[in-house]
Amino acid sequence: MKHVIKNTIIPLLVFIVIFFSGVNSSENKWKLEIKLDKQNYISHEPIWLDITLTNITSDTLRTHGLVSPNCRKFFIELIDEAGKLVEYTGAVNSMVTLPGKLLLNAGEQDYRSFDLLELFASYDKNSGYSVPIMRFPFIPEGTYTVRVLFEDDISNELTFNIVEPAGDEKEALELIEKAGKIWKQNNTDPSSQIYKEIVERFPNSVFAETCFYLSRFYSQERWNGLKDGSYDKRILYKEMLHNYPNSGQSKGWLMAITRDMDDSKKMNFLNKLKETNPNTRSAKFIEQMQRRIGQ
Repeated sequence: MKHVIKNTIIPLLVFIVIFFSGVNSSENKWKLEIKLDKQNYISHEPIWLDITLTNITSDTLRTHGLVSPNCRKFFIELIDEAGKLVEYTGAVNSMVTLPGKLLLNAGEQDYRSFDLLELFASYDKNSGYSVPIMRFPFIPEGTYTVRVLFEDDISNELTFNIVEPAGDEKEALELIEKAGKIWKQNNTDPSSQIYKEIVERFPNSVFAETCFYLSRFYSQERWNGLKDGSYDKRILYKEMLHNYPNSGQSKGWLMAITRDMDDSKKMNFLNKLKETNPNTRSAKFIEQMQRRIGQ
């Protein structure tokens, strides 16, 4: 009997030691922080969530990093005022495989920014506007709490409100609605002109960035360029970076613009851009890109 008890207790003790050693090591692997620009957002306004992941160990860690949310071990959770999880409707990157390709040295960070509207867009309710859902998604008005989970770490929680638009922003949305109603696949220029009008009349609108992009994307000039082969989307991305350097989209623009540059030319381009737009999201992405050039 004693022999049986001994043979049972020893493996159990070994399991307990291994289990708690694993818990302690995973708890001390990452520091996860999130930030929002403000407390109140209006309906259809982009809600950029900044996420910073820091390696707080003394070793180099291999990871996927903040590549695609709600995939593998990286999740963004949105909770409504009733305490229920909001359905995730964003894209899921099924191509992410193990192990990760990103190496983070001790103290090194991975930084990304995600628009919560793109991840939790409502498709079963109407916001009151008939704007194209893919270009101007929305989350119903109310109070929400957001947090991020990465492996075994949980970020701080942030609460924000989505409220009804008023004043100039309401007028801008009404024009966006008008542009959406007259949009035709074989004649997009009339919609383009309305988006251009919004940017000119409301340059500080929360919708100005998207409207600027659409005014160029749907313009007759772009379609003419596509027909004769002279259109280069990198020109548009450079315009976007110049006008909206604090956009959460800036990483994608930077990657597209510099994709065919050699390391030397890429570093020179990024240095000039960083000097022009300090303390912006694009500057953060540039610093991150520069650290990884040549890796």
